[in-house]
Amino acid sequence: MKKNECIVVSIFVTTFLALLFPFSYKLFFLFCGIAVLSVFYIVQGIKKFKQKEEGATITLLAAIAFTTSLLLLPLSIHLSRLVVIKLLPILNIGLFLYLLVAMLRIKKTPNKATLYKGLFIRSAAIMVLVGFFAYSPIGFKLYRNVLVALNSGDENIIANLEMFNYEELFEQAIDENNCTNAIDYAVLSNTYGKQWLISNIGVDTLTKSGLKEFYKNVDKIQGTYSNLYEAYVCMADALYSTTKEKALLYYIKADNALDISLSAGELDTYWHIEKSFSLRNMALCYSYMQDYNMADSLFSASYKKYMQVKDTADTNIAVIFEDIADSYKKRTLFDDSNHFYLEALNIIEKDTTDNNKTYLVKDYINISKNYLRMDSIAKGEHYIKKALALVDTKTLNYGIANLYYGIILFLKGNYVEAESVLNTSLTDVKKKLGGNHQNV
Repeated sequence: MKKNECIVVSIFVTTFLALLFPFSYKLFFLFCGIAVLSVFYIVQGIKKFKQKEEGATITLLAAIAFTTSLLLLPLSIHLSRLVVIKLLPILNIGLFLYLLVAMLRIKKTPNKATLYKGLFIRSAAIMVLVGFFAYSPIGFKLYRNVLVALNSGDENIIANLEMFNYEELFEQAIDENNCTNAIDYAVLSNTYGKQWLISNIGVDTLTKSGLKEFYKNVDKIQGTYSNLYEAYVCMADALYSTTKEKALLYYIKADNALDISLSAGELDTYWHIEKSFSLRNMALCYSYMQDYNMADSLFSASYKKYMQVKDTADTNIAVIFEDIADSYKKRTLFDDSNHFYLEALNIIEKDTTDNNKTYLVKDYINISKNYLRMDSIAKGEHYIKKALALVDTKTLNYGIANLYYGIILFLKGNYVEAESVLNTSLTDVKKKLGGNHQNV
């Protein structure tokens, strides 16, 4: 590298490293450094071409390739989405490949080999530098960290990058089932995303028109709302078995986040089905809290949403019917309860896989219990026998089904057989539950 080239390269490097410091017009400063370097290479190429020196053509072409690659580097660093940013470096990539092949074929021509080697090194350096910014995916952590450093002082771009940084931390937390951290990171990712979007579209969300404009563009940060949904559901699921009231609060937050995500634009069918499940989760909590009007409304909405996505009822619809049946059973509305258990059975009976057999047995037992509560012993016996015909003897349901069969025998006056069945079933249930279940 000659002295003049060392000087212009030094100028370029200085303007590039200056990006690490926060000051106005620093990208323009970098552009000036690129311009100086590009003009130098083009002038050198034209000079050689006019003097008809050896390798003049490839030198001039190289200068053009270097210039086209470097020209939009400032925009790449500034996270511009112009397609041309990914297209212009292709010329230099082609040059790099040509020089690589040519160097293997001209080893016996020292002067030419030296020229090609020099151009090859320059092409490689520019290809690596420009390619890093033009083609690195936003999910590449090193890429984001470098951009954060180079865009110091630009709060808008920093917010955009922090959105992705916290999204990555959210994904790690959710994979580890760390719901608390998942929520914290999802909230931070969403907060930075909103900050970036508001700054990017230039609106005041405190005004009605500004808020409307924000939601028109919310698709740009749609993923942050989907992440919020997952994080809140993670916590709600963890709380559900012990504190359904608190679980409900997180299910509501999750549903609100999912609504915003769905309103932002087209999503996979998965997310629309998740909306159905979200409504069902809230309904289950309200049913437990005996707010049955709200529960019924949400169960109905869950069913309708699912059927909007799926043309035919499947096992997920059967589960919703079972939930509704359980809710009616709590209210001692046994006829209504059995109606929905039977609706679930109509769906499940079409698929006799081992997993569905478990659902069939459970529903047969529940229907039988409901009939017994209505003093309909014959119908109760009919369904308990259907359960016994399918139940796996290794499961807890086997003991439970026999327990109710023993009760039916007792109600029919078959006391000796009833006692034998009841004793056997109680022993079986206690054994499978384990521990000291004296109240069984």
